[in-house]
Amino acid sequence: MTPLSSSSSAPPPPGGRRSLGLPVRSGLFAFAVLVMACGGWLLVPELVRPGETGRLQTTAAASRDREASASRSLLAARLGAIRGDLWVEAAMKLVAASSGATEAARDDASTRAIHPKARVAAERAVRLAPYDAAAWLAFATVLRSARTSEGGHGPTTATLLEMAFLTGPGDEAMRLPRAALAVRTDAIAVAGIQDFVARDLYRLAARADRDQVFASLYGQATPVGKLFLERVAVEIDPTLRRAMTRFPG
Repeated sequence: MTPLSSSSSAPPPPGGRRSLGLPVRSGLFAFAVLVMACGGWLLVPELVRPGETGRLQTTAAASRDREASASRSLLAARLGAIRGDLWVEAAMKLVAASSGATEAARDDASTRAIHPKARVAAERAVRLAPYDAAAWLAFATVLRSARTSEGGHGPTTATLLEMAFLTGPGDEAMRLPRAALAVRTDAIAVAGIQDFVARDLYRLAARADRDQVFASLYGQATPVGKLFLERVAVEIDPTLRRAMTRFPG
């Protein structure tokens, strides 16, 4: 009888299967933990963030409701850490909350704390989502307010607005807020910004409520902005200029 070779493999364990080694089991456990952590990272911010749809739909909410919504958005962004979309949403809601508090003539401690938070959120949004036009618009709005109230320095409103146009030229939701910020600041005096805004105005003129939209823009515009709006309105439709200046802003 031929002797068994010493190099022959050991018999398989009961059941006919080899048990997984410790390194393999440890690797599978680590992978499962990683998948669970990623799922929690994606799920928890979604549970915290406000339920409203649309970053820019804030006009129907009261001032304090805006602040509560903005606070939840900011918390969701902090939990999401590197999720640029959450920081963009938080920045836009904080900007809306700040504007709402100003319109309501509120000057309490919570209101004064909104602007620094909005600036931090806008800076983070631009850094993590530089492809999003809303991030640049929020940053432009925040820095414009800082420059007005504190004499701040840094990028001009026109520079940041230009980025908002370049990163979202076809973003329908951005057309009105971009035009509104442009016509109420000195950015509208820049030729390049005028070209961008004019393209948005032509698209806004196709809306059913165009008279009210243009009247609202006209009511908040600077003198240079009013002249620009009148010129573009005449190019689009001479009757639009008359309606724009007749409607209350």
